[in-house]
Amino acid sequence: MALVVTLAWCWLGFVALVMLVYAARHLMLTLGRLLPQQRSAYHEILDSDMGPISLIIPMHNEGIVAERILDAIAESNFPKDRLEVFPVNDHSSDDTAQIIDAHAATHPYVHPLHRNEGARGKPAGLNDAMALTAHETTMIFDADYEPTGEVIGVLASAFIDPEVGTVMGRVVPNNTGTNVLTRLLDLERSGGYQVDQQARQAMD
Repeated sequence: MALVVTLAWCWLGFVALVMLVYAARHLMLTLGRLLPQQRSAYHEILDSDMGPISLIIPMHNEGIVAERILDAIAESNFPKDRLEVFPVNDHSSDDTAQIIDAHAATHPYVHPLHRNEGARGKPAGLNDAMALTAHETTMIFDADYEPTGEVIGVLASAFIDPEVGTVMGRVVPNNTGTNVLTRLLDLERSGGYQVDQQARQAMD
C-alpha cells in the first residue's frame, strides 16, 4: 500500500513539474509578446522582384467550396504571370473535377491534376503535385480556405529572407460568433497565435 501511495505521489509530482515548466514557458512568451519592441513583419517589405509561386490545393469531394477558393485566387492581387495553381482532384465523386476544369479553361495559370488511380489521400496528392511544380517556393491551401487578396504576396514576401524555409499563415475562422463553443475555440486559437507564434517571432 505504501508503495502505491509513493508511486502516486511521484506521478503527481511529475505531472505538476511538467505543468510548471509549460506555464513558465507560456509566461515568458506572453511577456515577450507584450513588450513594445516587436520585429517588423515581412509583408512590410515591398519587393517587385518577388519570386514566382507554385500553389497546391488538395481536394476530395470539395464541390461546395472549390469554386470559392479558385475565385478568391483569381481575384487576388498576386501577379498571375508569376503564379501556377495545381488543384488536386483526389478521387472525388462529386462535381469537383468539373469545377476545376471550368476554371482551367478560363485561367491559364490553373493546372488541374486529376487523381483517379493509385494511392488515395492528401499526402499522395501533394507528392504528385509537387513533382509537377516549376517554382522553388510552394504554398499549400486547404480547399475550404478563403484567401484574402493580398495573402499570397504576404506569405511570399517572407521568402525574401534567405534564412526562411517555411512560413505558416494565420487562420481566421468565419463562424466565431455562432455559439459559445466557437467563441472559445477562437479564443484558444488566437492565444496560440499570439503566444506560440508571434511571440517567438518577436523574440527571434
